[in-house]
Amino acid sequence: MTGRNGTLIGSLLRDRHPDACEKDEQMDVSTVQFGVGYAVVVTEWCEECGAVDHELLDTHKPDPEEVARFL
Repeated sequence: MTGRNGTLIGSLLRDRHPDACEKDEQMDVSTVQFGVGYAVVVTEWCEECGAVDHELLDTHKPDPEEVARFL
């Protein structure tokens, strides 16, 4: 996995398939928590050839004042 940071949604696996692969791509978007913040990650994989890659879309670390409003 390269873990590229950018805007490649829908084309992460473009150069990762072998020539004979039919490119049966699947995609999942998830949030991953780190400390008090989180990251949005897109993962794409091919069920036929096993190619996989992910992309970090955004990170967010809340402002302490923002968090205090909800406590």
